[in-house]
Amino acid sequence: MDRRNIRDAIFIITIILVISIAIFVIRPAVDYLVRTYIVRLSPYIDYVNGAIAAVFVGGGGVLILHIIRRDINRYFSKKVNRSAQNLIDLLVSFFMYAIILAIILSSLGINLTSALVGGSVGALIIGIALQGIFSSIFSGFAVTSGGALKPGDVVNMQSWLFSAPITGEVMKISYLFSDIRTQNGNIIKIPNSAFFGNTIFENLGKYDGFSYRIQVTLPSDVAVSKIEKNIGELPDRTTWFFSASSGSTNTFTAIVPMNSITVLNEAADRINRAFNEAYWKAKSST
Repeated sequence: MDRRNIRDAIFIITIILVISIAIFVIRPAVDYLVRTYIVRLSPYIDYVNGAIAAVFVGGGGVLILHIIRRDINRYFSKKVNRSAQNLIDLLVSFFMYAIILAIILSSLGINLTSALVGGSVGALIIGIALQGIFSSIFSGFAVTSGGALKPGDVVNMQSWLFSAPITGEVMKISYLFSDIRTQNGNIIKIPNSAFFGNTIFENLGKYDGFSYRIQVTLPSDVAVSKIEKNIGELPDRTTWFFSASSGSTNTFTAIVPMNSITVLNEAADRINRAFNEAYWKAKSST
């Protein structure tokens, strides 16, 4: 345990002691003040004391939660990816807030058994209403923990949910949405729930070095060999090959190394123009 953890542990113990001492000292003082100077509140003295205790417990609980979350984030920052870290933080926060709420309700004199019964029904209703949100949270965790998506990756995503494949750089993965920067430079937000079980990922590489496949389809009325002879200048380090023939068309595939997603449109334009010009030159020479 390093010094920061020891310091935080001491701070948490100090908060608990301060709350306990404050409640122990304030309760008799409030009893005296109410019974002596504010007699009208005497029938409600237990509620007043409970409210004061709830304020101290709530404030102290939030401070302790902040310290615990900070230590957990520091511990897991180098052990798991960001999405898993966010999920752990969310679960810890939910658990801690539930404990704080239970203590506050107990301080106010509320029967926790009745509260739990009513809370279970309420939780069921809320769970049904928020199932899409929960699905996004756990889908984001499942996808990132499996390595399909990581910030900095350039990916090609195909899904029946999308009208067309999406190619872009993963900028950020949060609880509910993932930010993808497309070749047009704009940022799109995709719900994490769209990924799990619905999307096929093709990892093209990292943002500073990846390869993209571009297919060009031309009519087959010109011999492939003649088109190949007339292909002009292509982007640097581009490799290409004749990949398919369907009888009426011929398909060529070009693989282009890139160092930024934003140059994809320019590369696609140059390759399509080069093959189109090669086709027409070959056709005019026949």
